[in-house]
Formats: sequence, structure tokens, C-alpha cells
Amino acid sequence: MCDRLETKVKVSKSEPSSSYNVLRIVKHKYFVIGQCRKKRRVIKLKHFAPLLIKFIMVFAVLYVVAGLFYEWSFSSVLWTSIVLTVVAYLIGDLWILSTAGNVMATLIDFILGLSILWILGNVFLDRAVSMVREPMISALIIAAGEWLFHKYLVERLDRHEMKSRPMLGK
Repeated sequence: MCDRLETKVKVSKSEPSSSYNVLRIVKHKYFVIGQCRKKRRVIKLKHFAPLLIKFIMVFAVLYVVAGLFYEWSFSSVLWTSIVLTVVAYLIGDLWILSTAGNVMATLIDFILGLSILWILGNVFLDRAVSMVREPMISALIIAAGEWLFHKYLVERLDRHEMKSRPMLGK
């Protein structure tokens, strides 16, 4: 949008008002550049709220299921939540949701959650983590929350980012 608005205008030096026209054009270009920077900030902040909501949801589920019932430490729950939130947001929410829809994105988020919880559970804990117990229960609850989160995300983000494809399972 910013490249389209910036135009080069030839002003002849022989005109008496040429300095005024140049000053007006320069001010307009600075204003346009300022708008571009502001728009970039808005786009960056547009992802902050969904990431925060997703992190709170994932952390709450993992803290209750893995932390309280299966005795994961707070730091394990925190780091697993951060990794799962970032990876699932980038792959499941921004990429798969925009191309394949809610059903596929929720399924991918379930698979990502299950595999990341199982891998990081085995990394952080002293004991072997079964694929069926805490990762499966946590991934199912997170996937149920993801279904609703995707509906929120589709309404929140612009249609330009979602590539205006029809959503499956709306």
C-alpha cells in the first residue's frame, strides 16, 4: 500500500511556487512513510493478543493436567507451553488454518500438541512419558480449545492474511 501511494512528481524550477510544491510533496511522503510504519506496528500487535490467548489456554491445560495430576514441574509446564504455543500458532493457525480450514487446523494442532508434549515430556522428566496418558489427555483438551480459538482467529485477522478461502467446518 505504501509503495503505491508514493509517486514521483516533476516540478520545474522555473515556476515561482516550485519550492512550495516540493515542500508539500516532501511532507506528504513523510506522512505516507509514517503511515507505513504505523501499519507495520498494527500488524505486529495484531498477533500479540491471539498468541497471548493461546498461551494462556495451553498453559492452563498443561498446568492442570500435567502439573497437578502427573506432577510435572512448573518450569517444564512453562517451557512446554511456550514451545507448543509458538509452533502451533505458526504452523497450525497461520499456515494450515488459512489454507485448509478449521477442521484440518484443529487436527494438525492435535498432532503437534501430542508429539511436542510427548517429546518435551521425555526431555524434561526423569521418567519415560507414555504417549497415552498426559500428552493424549492434554492434546485432546487443547484441540477442543483450538476449535473455538480458530473461530476467534478467523474473525480477528484480516481476510488478506487468511487468503479469503472458505473455511471447512465453520
